[in-house]
Order: sequence, then C-alpha cells, then structure tokens
Amino acid sequence: MQYSEIMIRYGELSTKGKNRMRFINKLRNNISDVLSIYPQVKVTADRDRAHAYLNGADYTAVAESLKQVFGIQNFSPVYKVEKYLEKCVKSILKQTYTNLEIILVDDGSPDKCGQLCDELAKIDDRIKVFHKENGGLSDARNYGVERANGEYIGFVDSDDYIHECMYEELYKAIKKSGTLIAECGVTRVYKNTLRPHYEGEDYFLVLDKEGYLKEYLENKRLYGSAWCKLIHKDLAKKIKFPTGKIYEDAFYTLELLKTVDKYTLIS
Repeated sequence: MQYSEIMIRYGELSTKGKNRMRFINKLRNNISDVLSIYPQVKVTADRDRAHAYLNGADYTAVAESLKQVFGIQNFSPVYKVEKYLEKCVKSILKQTYTNLEIILVDDGSPDKCGQLCDELAKIDDRIKVFHKENGGLSDARNYGVERANGEYIGFVDSDDYIHECMYEELYKAIKKSGTLIAECGVTRVYKNTLRPHYEGEDYFLVLDKEGYLKEYLENKRLYGSAWCKLIHKDLAKKIKFPTGKIYEDAFYTLELLKTVDKYTLIS
C-alpha cells in the first residue's frame, strides 16, 4: 500500500486509484485500532467507501497514525531457494492479517531466484523486490530493514513457510501486552510428519529480561530465531544482524536482551 495515495480533503481521509479497495478493507478491519488512537474520529466503512471523519482532529496526525496502524513488513532474503520460494511467499500472502508488505531481497542468487521474485511481484502489489550483490543472510536482512517504513517488522527465511494466522496472532499479542516484540512457537516439517518444537499446553507469557533469558536457555517453549518474531520498527532499526558469522540469530537475540525490557511469548 502506497500511503502517499491517502488524500486529505474536505475533512475526511479517502483514497483514489487501484489501491482504493485495499485501503477500504484496511480501514474496515482496523476501525478499533484507529479509534484507540483518535477516539474523536468517526469512522465509517461499507462496500465501496471508507472515510475517517476528523471531528476536530489534526488531519496530518491521523494520516500518520493510519500508516502505523496498517504497517507490517516482512523481509525474506533470497539465495538458492528456487524449490521453496513460491511456497514461502504464498504462505505470507495467505496471512489472515492482510495489511502487510513483503520485501524480497535477492541476495545475488546465481540461479533463477531473482527472476522468480520478479514474477511473484506481478501477482500481488504488496510484494516488493530488491536485487543486490551477495552479502550473506545477515547483510540481506539488514538491507531490508534499512528500507522499512512499516510499524512492525518480521523475518521469514525463504526456505520456510508460515501458519496463516501467525502475524495476526503476533500483532494481537503485542497490542494486548504493550511490548515491542512478540514471539511464537515453531513446528519442524518433515516429509511425512509435523513435529512442534513444544507440545505442551498453550501459553501467553509476558516476561522481563531474566524470564526471557531463562526460556531461551531452556529451549523448551522458546525457539529463539528471528523468523518467529514480530518486532516494532524502532527496535528493529537499532539492532543489526552480524555479518560474516554463523548462528546470526543467537547474536541478534543477545543484542535484543541488551535493549528490551519486556517480551511477549505465545504458543
């Protein structure tokens, strides 16, 4: 969604052009979020119209708030994953939380991944593609984050795929707990079976640094990778993935521990 297309006129926010229906759906699905920020805004949405009537509210401030309410950006570094890339991207497109943008970073892949990225971008305008020289996984993730303008940021490795409710549940968890980061469980997928990392009861935990570190070291409920997290942009832009190192997610988690006071974990 190109938010520059939000037009402010005659005391209402509206849109024009090919993204009109997408904006309408975003506003309809997120009315409660808009009202939580600006309760004085009267919001209406029907099949072909959606307006936020600004009863005394500052137009520019509301427009900026809408950008934040509707912004999750997902980054998928792409390198030698022709066999898995399409399934990965389509699992993100099928998310029940639809107000997202997918950034595919072609990290100088020598096969046809770059071409496949461009083809996938043609099927949904939420997909953006960047092509760069090979710099490794950490460099590709950092490259994507530097170009982020969404309010929340997630990472999905391009040889993985995600549950259709993943980002909706992580987003709801952040809103419920008030933390800057939420993390969910993972499931390993084998040829003939699925094996959850944790098979106990469902959980919703809000932890301090010590509690999170304990969960991370025990490695029972918490897996700890970047690709099962949703992170506020202000936090994500402070921390870099280390280039030239393996197990980069472990280094990233330790950097998070230096910065974050509260974490939300969901099953």
